Parts: sequence; C-alpha cells; structure tokens
Amino acid sequence: MDEKYKSNLLGFLQKDQEAWDNIWSEDAQWDKGEIISCCSSHALDMFVALIDPKNDGSPSSIAEAIAPALNDDVKKAIKEWTCDDYEHNDDIKKIYKWCLIPRE
Repeated sequence: MDEKYKSNLLGFLQKDQEAWDNIWSEDAQWDKGEIISCCSSHALDMFVALIDPKNDGSPSSIAEAIAPALNDDVKKAIKEWTCDDYEHNDDIKKIYKWCLIPRE
C-alpha cells in the first residue's frame, strides 16, 4: 500500500471528503465529491478494490490489505462506523476482529 492510501485511510473511514477525493481514480466505485458508503465495511470494500483489485473482499483479506495502515485510530473508526443493515454490521465485526490480529 503506497503512502497516498496509508495517509488517507483514517480520513476515508471518518467520512472526510478530502480523503475520499485524494484516493479517487477512474477505477473508483464513486464519483469525485461523493461519499456513498453506508458503513466501514462497505467503505473498506471500495477502498481495497482500489489498492488490490484482485482482493476477494472477505474480512480477512480486507484486513490484510489495509494492515500497513492499521493503528488504533483506524481500528476505532472501523468499529464505530456502523450501518442500519445488520449484515453489514456483522461484516464490520468480522473485519475488526481480523484487524486485531498482530502482524509482523
């Protein structure tokens, strides 16, 4: 993961428009100037699709893809941006759990 993504992950999860625009590209699933995610699970799925298009989108593979930028603030932001959809919240819990696993 390059520095552009590392430095914008927290803002992306905090719904900061500037962070969303900073990582936007032609391959993004949203238009520049938009924040279309309902929760951290959905947002991370879109984020990871930009940095690793072959990622399978499973909670473990999402956690692995963002591992270089994981810190306590990012983990907290993942856990706190919940959804009205129970299934998405279940995915958030799974991603968060994978993010808690120490990596070398």
